[in-house]
Amino acid sequence: MLKRLKTAIKKFRGQWRERQNGLNGGIMKMVDYQNSDKMYLSQDITSIELAFKERLNLLKDRYGPRIAYIQSLPIVENGDRVYSNFNNNIWSALDENPMLKQKRQFAKGICPILDIPDD
Repeated sequence: MLKRLKTAIKKFRGQWRERQNGLNGGIMKMVDYQNSDKMYLSQDITSIELAFKERLNLLKDRYGPRIAYIQSLPIVENGDRVYSNFNNNIWSALDENPMLKQKRQFAKGICPILDIPDD
């Protein structure tokens, strides 16, 4: 009886070891797949970064001086927005002067800047 019990335990341990090795093998396959995916992804990111840096250096070489020049220019205010009331006051002052109003009427059609409709 003891011998049969030992063989049964040995048989169960063998089956358990087989299942455990199968599970471990499946897990190791998944780990290998993940590691290879990480490697491929790392290679792709490296090649993308290299292409981006090459393109960035090309753009810097081509447009760097222009960008530096543009950045060195002083900031210009939006005159229309800042001085819109001022401009309206000037036009109304000019309209009050009959001689200037006459010149403005004459210039309509010649100078598109002065083609401002009268109110």
